[in-house]
Amino acid sequence: MDFNCKGLLDVHIHSAYSFDGKEEISDIIVRAEQLGLSAICLTDHCEMNSNDLPVVEKNIIRSVGELQKLRENCGNGSLLLAGVELGQGTQNPEEAKRFLNAVPFDFVIGSLHNLAGEEDFYFLKYTAENALQYLERYFDELSALVNWGEFDALGHMTYPLRYMSQQLCEMPDMRLYREKTDAILQSLAKQNKALEINTSGLRTAYAATYPGIDYVRRFKELGGKMVTLGSDAHTLADIGSGIRAGAQIAKKAGFDQLTYFVNRTPVFVSI
Repeated sequence: MDFNCKGLLDVHIHSAYSFDGKEEISDIIVRAEQLGLSAICLTDHCEMNSNDLPVVEKNIIRSVGELQKLRENCGNGSLLLAGVELGQGTQNPEEAKRFLNAVPFDFVIGSLHNLAGEEDFYFLKYTAENALQYLERYFDELSALVNWGEFDALGHMTYPLRYMSQQLCEMPDMRLYREKTDAILQSLAKQNKALEINTSGLRTAYAATYPGIDYVRRFKELGGKMVTLGSDAHTLADIGSGIRAGAQIAKKAGFDQLTYFVNRTPVFVSI
């Protein structure tokens, strides 16, 4: 596994403040410095359709507050950024916007983990037929999320493939959705939003990023200017995983810079 991370960024990391995380923020910082990462961003989950939304929001506020205190006491190690992975923002848009305006985030990832009225894609059972239907609905709802635009980078654009690849013998033909995915990428480019290269798939049998290089290249062709890089780590062992390979994907797709955000403002670093 590639952990040659010196000078690179990992701006999608979860701590114990996420429902599916378990690591202390202080331990995450130590690990990032050991790896030589120049910047990390803590992006704990805030699922805007959660039945326990007040508790989820309080956890995010604690996450940001703890990171800010640790940042004040840190030396010259990794740059520490406070972010959030905002899930399903368009399923509760007014509350989502209020919350984003109330907390001093550096970086906001916009993600879609479940369709309206459905469970997370993690829990669904797939067949060759229903996978096509789920993807149709997913890209429609993702398009609405992108048009809403209250985020800095679109997270793991091909998220359902993470779980479809585990259940299906043959993956859906993604060319069927070219018109929809082009519209999503073009909308991101027009709004000057970033596309995330999520490297979590590189540490599975799927062996590709979310989205893959074809989408990253197409984003560039459609006018995209910014890509972010994130391991989507939920454990210390996965921090920085695949980051070097992800940077090379960005380079091959035509990008010569990676982006991170400070106070919701983009900062660029050469690859």
